[in-house]
Amino acid sequence: MLKMLILSLLLAFAVNTSQAKQEKEVAITETISVNGNCESCKKNIERAVKVKGVKKANWDADTKTLTVTYLASKISNDQLQRKIADSGYDTEKYKAPDEVYKNLHACCQYERK
Repeated sequence: MLKMLILSLLLAFAVNTSQAKQEKEVAITETISVNGNCESCKKNIERAVKVKGVKKANWDADTKTLTVTYLASKISNDQLQRKIADSGYDTEKYKAPDEVYKNLHACCQYERK
């Protein structure tokens, strides 16, 4: 009787674990154009998107692109671009507020379009 109870509990646990793995959300990886110049820009841009739902972010100074992996149920591409713009860096969709841009270090003040 005890063996049957233990076996039933183990089976129930295995089914729940299997269902949880199937329901696990897949992360999305996208690239976003972000203006910037230097290593300081890289740190600031990556820090701006270091939020819940973002798994990893890497900004490339040569290509001016941010590659970001995130969970769409936690944050959207639009929200990410707003956070970047709010930190002083123009994205393909949003322009940083002038006051924030002006407060960037001189080497970080890229040519704005």
